[in-house]
Amino acid sequence: MSVNNKIEIVKYTDEHFDQVELKEELAFKSLLIGDPQIRLNILAQSGNGLVILYDGEILGYMGYYVLWPGVWEVWAMPSIRVNKYPKTYLATVKEYMDKIFEEKTEYHRIQVTCPDNAYYDKWIGFLGMTCEGILRQYDTERNDYKIWSRVKLCQQQ
Repeated sequence: MSVNNKIEIVKYTDEHFDQVELKEELAFKSLLIGDPQIRLNILAQSGNGLVILYDGEILGYMGYYVLWPGVWEVWAMPSIRVNKYPKTYLATVKEYMDKIFEEKTEYHRIQVTCPDNAYYDKWIGFLGMTCEGILRQYDTERNDYKIWSRVKLCQQQ
């Protein structure tokens, strides 16, 4: 699966963390509380942590974890290199999310919680998600976040 032949998606391992400088202002603040490497390793060890490479360079990390049966939360940590190829990164994330959501029939909802600002509105909107509302004073600095989702319509039998 690839939006172009220079993209590669591989499973995240602990060794990937030291190979990249994170673009902290784009990583969800909740992922950066405490030690980001520990947080990323915990998320990635859920079995759904991935590294997006472009021509051998790490553009960022992404993945999802099961919130409860049928629902998964998407997370992302872009590297500073994402500035070179932002459209490629976003298209890759979208393609991956679309593919997994279609293939994994046991899931009916994917969601993202992210800071309430225009940058994230554009990014998450591009992923085909719908804003459901604002989570007031959601993080440790009391910033507002938004919750976005995509749901599968219920199939009538």
